[in-house]
Amino acid sequence: MALEVHGITEPFPFGPRGGFGDWLYARYGWRMASGWAYAIEENAGMDDPLDVFFRLVGEYRAAAHAAPRR
Repeated sequence: MALEVHGITEPFPFGPRGGFGDWLYARYGWRMASGWAYAIEENAGMDDPLDVFFRLVGEYRAAAHAAPRR
C-alpha cells in the first residue's frame, strides 16, 4: 500500500489478477471466476486444500524461476 501511494507498482502474484491464478488456469484448466483459493478447494479431492496450496505455490515458483526472464 505504501508503495502504491507513491505511484510505485509492485506485482503481487497472489492477488485477484495475479500470475498465480493465471498459472493455475493455464496448467490445470481450473476456472478462476471465484478466485484461486476456491479453485484449489474445489479441486483438492481428498487432500487438505492448504497442503495442495503450498504444493502448488512450490510448483508455481519453480516454474517462474525456470522461465526465461525478459
